[in-house]
Amino acid sequence: MQSRISRGPTVTLGLDDSGATPEAVRAAFLTLTKQFHPARFGRLSLDIQRMSNEVFLGIKAAHDAMLRALGASPRPGGAVPMPHSDAAAAAGGLDIGGIVNLVGGGVGGAVVMAIIGAIRNAMAK
Repeated sequence: MQSRISRGPTVTLGLDDSGATPEAVRAAFLTLTKQFHPARFGRLSLDIQRMSNEVFLGIKAAHDAMLRALGASPRPGGAVPMPHSDAAAAAGGLDIGGIVNLVGGGVGGAVVMAIIGAIRNAMAK
């Protein structure tokens, strides 16, 4: 993998110059991340951990460079924004329904609601 990284972002990600799209770059990055992420090598020797970290950083740099070359942001919008309604923003609070929608409702939404309830109770005391 290190030799692929040294030959440029397109080769690193295993993409064809002519058909690279932001979606293809992202898909290739995710595939390589599953294979080379440093967390997979956490129980091995420090040398292997360092090497896996270097490889992962090379893959990440290739991903970011390809997206910039395609005119896409490596991290669209930066951090995940917390949803606000106009009324909640005016009151300085979060739109709770928007947060539940953000996590997809269901069990995740129930967990978010429980956490928010606990925070509100703690703040009210």
